[in-house]
Amino acid sequence: DAKQYKEAYKAFQAIPSYKDSKELAKESGYLWASALLEAKDYEAAYHAFKEIPTYLDSTKKYKEATYQYALSLKKPTTIVQAASTFALIEGYADATEQMKSCYLEAAQQFQGLQQYILAFSYYKRADSTCRTTNAYKECAYQAGLEHLKKSDFIDALAAFQEAGNYSDAKKQILATKYAYVKANL
Repeated sequence: DAKQYKEAYKAFQAIPSYKDSKELAKESGYLWASALLEAKDYEAAYHAFKEIPTYLDSTKKYKEATYQYALSLKKPTTIVQAASTFALIEGYADATEQMKSCYLEAAQQFQGLQQYILAFSYYKRADSTCRTTNAYKECAYQAGLEHLKKSDFIDALAAFQEAGNYSDAKKQILATKYAYVKANL
């Protein structure tokens, strides 16, 4: 039972200098985390395995718990959290592809809300194939305008460069360079 293993884990942690309590804490922590994983309480298992990273096959089980937890977060309201959770286990199963897919979905959501700087940052973390789309270029352009309004010239320049031939991005690059020089005289 996960609850009993957790209690044992906490009890052994409370007395670290007693005989083999450190090893018993690891064992009971492992059994606790494994019971959570088996019960499909992925979020709790993810957190529990983080506490015992090197015990037996904890690393493997941590990755599985993290993966399943990230999958459970793939909802419009938690898509960014899903992406960052998948990022913790890049290279495991299809976690890298899942992460990029989540970042793309987040970018599209924030672009729809006209929060271009945030959307642009998520597009850059998504699969690079999305960077050829008109939506990406529009987002980069709009993010550039937002940065320029804030006098964030370096970020504005980078965004306008990413926008490529979208709208008057090339003119905006020159305007941004001019504004930067004028502000730094």
